[in-house]
Amino acid sequence: DTDVKFHFYVDNKEEIEQDGKEISGVLREALQRQTIVNVWKENGMTKDDIGFVSDIDEVFTRDFLLAAQTCDVPQFRPGQDCHKPKVISSTLIFESSPECITDKTRGFHPDLIIGECIDTIGDANVHSIPAIRQYKGTQGCRAPGKGKNLHDYLQSPLNETSWSKYPLWNGADFRCTEGGQQYHENTMLVKKDPHGNGDGNEIIKTQTAYHFHNFFENLDVVRHKYLTYGHPVANALSLPLGLLQSDMNKGVHCVMNRTNVELPYVKGGFKRITGQRPLLFEHDEYRLARDEEFRALVTADELNYGVFWEGKVLNKTEFDRLPTSATSE
Repeated sequence: DTDVKFHFYVDNKEEIEQDGKEISGVLREALQRQTIVNVWKENGMTKDDIGFVSDIDEVFTRDFLLAAQTCDVPQFRPGQDCHKPKVISSTLIFESSPECITDKTRGFHPDLIIGECIDTIGDANVHSIPAIRQYKGTQGCRAPGKGKNLHDYLQSPLNETSWSKYPLWNGADFRCTEGGQQYHENTMLVKKDPHGNGDGNEIIKTQTAYHFHNFFENLDVVRHKYLTYGHPVANALSLPLGLLQSDMNKGVHCVMNRTNVELPYVKGGFKRITGQRPLLFEHDEYRLARDEEFRALVTADELNYGVFWEGKVLNKTEFDRLPTSATSE
């Protein structure tokens, strides 16, 4: 059996008023992730355990997690300097539907880090120089120029220190600090044309994780997300879906089969994915039902809020008057 612990983060109102700085947006997300490490420590995490941080819609493949538990992973060997300790996923992204999958682009989360390199779990006497952070110097992500990016260590002031052991990583660093290796299941050389014509060969790096982006049961929840999350859209409750976020816009056009715009999705959908695929989506009836469900939600939503199309907001009547060739094959 596995124990599951829940911890709720709430801004400290008195601290905010005393400090005179508002906590909002991505800073709040960073402080929330920072508290994850506190719960790990309370539950007995050691320097040999592995920290795993993800958003709720991100998961490693089962095979990759098994490999991380049993294989010799360089980032998990003892004696880390903690400069680049992250094991980074190669993440296949599904946008709202199992049939709308990003083609060439891969995500970089979730991530794994060995406890030896995690703040309050690793040895602070060995990693004696703490990171300088964005909030009060000690909280949130690392400050720009202070180790947030790897090249920071090549320029002042960090290059004035002779580094043998680097700062320990907090829960926010999993997401916002550079430094690790991205792992793919396989790297394959695919011949585009066996006769030697065309642009030559293509290297395909297959996924070790999945991101199920915007898989909500209704679009009111989607709008509430964009109104309240780390990068809020002030009028999210009244905009066309496509103006909420660029990936959302592409997903809408994908599920509606609007193909006159170049969409960065796998041509042919789920069945054309190279590499591992989510087992649930292999069930044709479920996969196609979710695709149709999202299409029906978008159709109804566009009647109320319009369509964002080629840089313009059109009401549904205006959009339907466009020539058929302009919106589909």
